[in-house]
Amino acid sequence: MWVPSPSNWPSAPVGIASPANHSWLASHGVTPIAYGSGLADRLRKTADGIDAFIDTYGEGYVKLALDLGVSVARIDTIIDFQAVEEHGVKAEGSASAADIEVVAELASLVADGALEVPIAAVFRLDEIHAAFTQLEVVQRPWGLRSPSPCRCAYGVFGRV
Repeated sequence: MWVPSPSNWPSAPVGIASPANHSWLASHGVTPIAYGSGLADRLRKTADGIDAFIDTYGEGYVKLALDLGVSVARIDTIIDFQAVEEHGVKAEGSASAADIEVVAELASLVADGALEVPIAAVFRLDEIHAAFTQLEVVQRPWGLRSPSPCRCAYGVFGRV
């Protein structure tokens, strides 16, 4: 997850996560908000307006962003393609950035320490079953969940 210096932010970022991940968010200058019942109210109380919304989870977050008054042009989802069709929000995920120039820029940000690439675990190829089992049960601090283990296999076995 890329978190630029807080001095470069036009406004304070807010991150929706489980309480177990709040300290990670806070350590990166993000105000953590617990998901679940009452989320919209907590967001309204914490943030002085929501300017943009990135949905990495689905299950109604695009609708939440719209209900909070976020402009359709400022909502991006990487998972809720039905919401893209219904509301015209963006779906600019990894496919939109799948070219060598973007990969080179990301590699440069990692090398400079400006981009953190959390690695939950490393597995040998003969431990593939354990890797997929972990993908199914472990919630990552940056909000990744895998509806299909195959969609994340490259993230588990990619070069480090």
